Amino acid sequence: VQTCALPILRDADVVLDAIDVFAQPARLLMYQTARRLGKPVIFGAPLGLSGTLGVFTPDGMRYEDYFDIHEGMPPFEIMMRFIVGLAPEGKHWTYMDARNVEPEAQAGPSSAAAISLITGMVCTEVLVALLKRRPLMAAPQYSQFDAYLGEYRRGRLRWGNRGPIQRIKLWLARKKF
Repeated sequence: VQTCALPILRDADVVLDAIDVFAQPARLLMYQTARRLGKPVIFGAPLGLSGTLGVFTPDGMRYEDYFDIHEGMPPFEIMMRFIVGLAPEGKHWTYMDARNVEPEAQAGPSSAAAISLITGMVCTEVLVALLKRRPLMAAPQYSQFDAYLGEYRRGRLRWGNRGPIQRIKLWLARKKF
């Protein structure tokens, strides 16, 4: 698999992560390959009626460090860490019904509105990467725009999911699901 990804990523200026949220092994392989090739990776994720933006640069925080993901972890644990790290403030949980999130069944709610939001966020950050007029908003920075709440949140997780507050959120997420 890794050999197949090299030609595709080698000639890219920017790598867009559009891998399904439940395909974490493929995602990890892509991030490791892009880093080795010196390519930034940009992704967006729909959460309810909100969109998140994530950027990982070759010289910045690694994907696996931000999400605190290690090889050999059970898929459920990887999913919890990914979900909690995507939107650290979790504004979407104020209106989303957690009963509709089923990590074991690989199901979770998102909307066409959220997909449109992340499309705009990702496209803009790709332009930033190509034009180099400002630094990329790379991890440990994060952003989430929730159209339903009309709120934009931007922050920085210095230690990613390894921080004490994120650890508490992970514990709560495991209990919830």
